[in-house]
Amino acid sequence: MTYKNFFSNENITIKTAINLINKNGKKCLIICDSKKKLKGILSDGDIRKSILKGAQITDKIKKIYNKNPITISEENISYKKLLNLFKVNFIDAIPVIDDNKIIKKIF
Repeated sequence: MTYKNFFSNENITIKTAINLINKNGKKCLIICDSKKKLKGILSDGDIRKSILKGAQITDKIKKIYNKNPITISEENISYKKLLNLFKVNFIDAIPVIDDNKIIKKIF
């Protein structure tokens, strides 16, 4: 998988997030710091809900992204576990992280 336009920091606006999601075609953004430490995931659904609650596209995403996303550790990767996580949780991306929450891969 290519990760272009898939990572961002939490200081972007909703409008910028929408543009990045449109460019990456994955329905979400992985929010991390400059060292790729996972902070959360922002889905297009998070954006829609925030706008319906009155958020403006010039607002920062800091308050609307999921800070406790579903992840899998490097040691626990298996096709069966990944498939189950996708099916049960209806999600579009699962970050693979190490013990320090550094993103190693995304499924």
